[in-house]
Amino acid sequence: MVINVKDDNFPAQPKFKIPAYDPDVSDHLLYQIQSVTQGDWVLLNRTTGDLEVSPTLVNTGKPVKMVVRVSDGTNSATATGRILVTSVTQQMLNNSLTLDISDATIEGFFDSSYEELVSGIADVVNCNPDQVMLFDIQSKIIEAKTLLEDDISNLKIWLSVYKIDSSGNRFGFYNPEYVRDLIYINKVQISKLAKLTLLPFKDGLCVKEVCNFATSRKSCLSYSDYTDDSKTYSSLKVVFRTVGVRTSYRCPCSTDYRGENCDTVLNLCYSNPCKDNGKCVSIEASYSCICNPGRTGVNCEIDMAKSKCPAESKTSENHLKSNPCRNDGVCSDSPGRGFSCRCQGDDDAVDGPLCQLTTRSFMKGSFIAFPALKQRWRLHIKMEFATTEHSGLLLFNGRYDGKHDFIAVEVWQGQVRFRFSLFSHVVTVASNVNGGVIDGRWHKVEVAFQNRTGIIIVDDCKLAVAVNFGTQSASFSCAAAQQLQVKDEPATYSSLDLTGPLFLGGLLQLPVDFQFPTNTSLAASEMSTLITSFLT
Repeated sequence: MVINVKDDNFPAQPKFKIPAYDPDVSDHLLYQIQSVTQGDWVLLNRTTGDLEVSPTLVNTGKPVKMVVRVSDGTNSATATGRILVTSVTQQMLNNSLTLDISDATIEGFFDSSYEELVSGIADVVNCNPDQVMLFDIQSKIIEAKTLLEDDISNLKIWLSVYKIDSSGNRFGFYNPEYVRDLIYINKVQISKLAKLTLLPFKDGLCVKEVCNFATSRKSCLSYSDYTDDSKTYSSLKVVFRTVGVRTSYRCPCSTDYRGENCDTVLNLCYSNPCKDNGKCVSIEASYSCICNPGRTGVNCEIDMAKSKCPAESKTSENHLKSNPCRNDGVCSDSPGRGFSCRCQGDDDAVDGPLCQLTTRSFMKGSFIAFPALKQRWRLHIKMEFATTEHSGLLLFNGRYDGKHDFIAVEVWQGQVRFRFSLFSHVVTVASNVNGGVIDGRWHKVEVAFQNRTGIIIVDDCKLAVAVNFGTQSASFSCAAAQQLQVKDEPATYSSLDLTGPLFLGGLLQLPVDFQFPTNTSLAASEMSTLITSFLT
């Protein structure tokens, strides 16, 4: 029994009926609680099977376990159940995601797939099933297109995933984008376990760039809010009370734009945030510091020659607040020389001074997945690679449904090319390096996107060369630029809106319903290659 309540607002005199069925309608069933972990919080009407739950359960955060016996006087049946009361807060809504399920009814879902879906999500997130909280479910009838077909019911489910500490206490939620990416990558596995068909993630209200205008820089932010439409569903196995939810959007200015029309750009490097003469690079909605040798940190604030490893009791200002060594590296103080990192595992895998993973080898069929790129208006990516393969994918970021916007960096017929799509318009920018790039040596590649223009630079070309000469017939072979030109359309489709995971080194083998249209087909995703120094 799952009882969701709106932000601690427990319903007045709630009653939930124990699901029991007797084919003999003349029988009178009697209900009895044989055992319960918190008996004073649950009251059962012996003749009607109505269960009353105390509002105190909202604050427990853990399910009440009980054993219920139902009898018609001659025959009886016993079942073990749980009651979980969850307060659906605004924080929970802000960290929620939706799943769409094809051809399923609400009752059928609760009878056959509810527990399995929760377990499948818990497996891929690596958490307990009790941390996966479903709080709303809605059904939509999809009318048949022909007389030979039947109408079907599709479901939409809202859920959040709690975080817990070592004592099992809740403290916040997993990032919904992180959970969505894991479900996306493991869609086939979860669908098989739950015996249902998960539909591709929908990109929501912002997919049509409703906040884009020719002269402004606005972000589209979707959000969820309460409705007064709360329902209780009952199947043979589950009683489920929903908290009604609706989804909407708003259009605030992007972080680095101001003004009534969001058309005034801010230079976020103006205050010189990078310490010790570090170079500040303005990027969309933020900045990035390129530190001088011996310095590290977001703002180059850490002097590696003077700083010391974190201590339980901070004895000097030079002690760091957290471990600077990545990938479980061990921080060690070096007298007179600051600190050093002792890396764990394969020495070839972590080759940076802070145990960074700077170089990865990709065999055919392998890839690494990262969260989606958030840059919409300006994008600049640098990477190095080495391969002997004729064609293959280096980097890809698109949308969950495989449609509309994407970026891809590929080796194609021995050359490097950069492809991007704005809504449904695809642009290809290709290099033409003498001798190609499939000689097994390290090659640098930079790609940039701004003002509907894609730029590619290979090895030692300069950005200015690509901008000034990349589109001319006598262009430098190692650089090129191409702008999207769309006739008879406003300049609203000018930003990248990427929602799915960023894939490096290869691409997930997607089901048929996730495949990309033929006009956006990618180079073969299976390629043996080395990639290093991936920067955005």
